[in-house]
Amino acid sequence: MKKIFENLIGIISIPIMLTNAFGGIIAFIWLIIEAEWDLLIFGLAGLFGSAFVLGFAFLPSAAISGIGVILYEKKIKLLAYPLFLVSAFYNIAILVIWTFLVYSYALGKADTSTPVIAVTLWAYGVTVGPIQFMASKESADNIGSLILTFFLSLGCLCLTLFMGFGYEAYGIIGYLSSMIICLIIMLFFLLENNKINK
Repeated sequence: MKKIFENLIGIISIPIMLTNAFGGIIAFIWLIIEAEWDLLIFGLAGLFGSAFVLGFAFLPSAAISGIGVILYEKKIKLLAYPLFLVSAFYNIAILVIWTFLVYSYALGKADTSTPVIAVTLWAYGVTVGPIQFMASKESADNIGSLILTFFLSLGCLCLTLFMGFGYEAYGIIGYLSSMIICLIIMLFFLLENNKINK
């Protein structure tokens, strides 16, 4: 299953990497042309300030996970697994709230004459950028951080494209589906890791 997941990530990562590399620059220039100064200032503040705020928001999850690790090491796995699940769910909930706030603000503040795809592309960068920055500071062994970052990027790409072209409901469904799959895969890796460690 791990090999299938790695191959799937390899295929899906191409549009995500292209969006990460060029999307923010294109949106930035586009919004300058459209004179969307509020969005640009908000976005830049979000990019530089949100890593600290989000890091603080993730602290309870780290504490819950830490308790889970202690219980797991003491062979009290029956209590450790629910804590790991709660920790993962909490992280995903934080990301869903963050995404909702960024996209709602961006779409609400944008002038009606500004193309929606430019706004959603900018919102993508503001949403995903700080999470990718925080994930880059994590250990390479932290598979949970990699999974969260990947599925957040995938979900936000769905939001960006579908909302940008006028299919808001499909974008929301794609985003929420991505985050649900993220939770399931994190749970799967947790259980798979337990089999290896037995």
